[in-house]
Amino acid sequence: TLPEMDLISVDIYDLRGFDRTDAVVRMAKTAGKRVFIEETWRAIYWPPEMETTLKGGEGLWDGGGVAMEKYQPIDALWMEMVAVYAAAWGMDAVVPFWTQTMFKYLQTDDWRAGLVYSRQYNAALQRALVTGERTKTFYACKKLIQELGKTRAELA
Repeated sequence: TLPEMDLISVDIYDLRGFDRTDAVVRMAKTAGKRVFIEETWRAIYWPPEMETTLKGGEGLWDGGGVAMEKYQPIDALWMEMVAVYAAAWGMDAVVPFWTQTMFKYLQTDDWRAGLVYSRQYNAALQRALVTGERTKTFYACKKLIQELGKTRAELA
């Protein structure tokens, strides 16, 4: 109800807490505020050995498995689920946290290579960007934007 507050943003990284998110969105909408999902991604792959291997590098664990191609179908489905949820509430935007996956995944089962911060992944990502590569996740998100996205006039 604060007049100084123009919008509310939420993060969605798992399937827990939608009752609380729904309540926040409902309150914001009732107060005439805009609502965004400013960060979202599927739950991260985190094998048990990763926890002990990355002691002292805790900032790296959040990128676990992001670059692994075997998770691409899940990424596309996750974005679809979140986009449909946002559209049902009349939210203004959804922002995927890991946009690198729009351009490249690695065919690997090695979680170290699959870290979004790994040298191997980032070298492959750079090549993909230079050559204009796009992934199935990119095309899935593009389709969602076309089907569920708002026009510039609606966002103004």
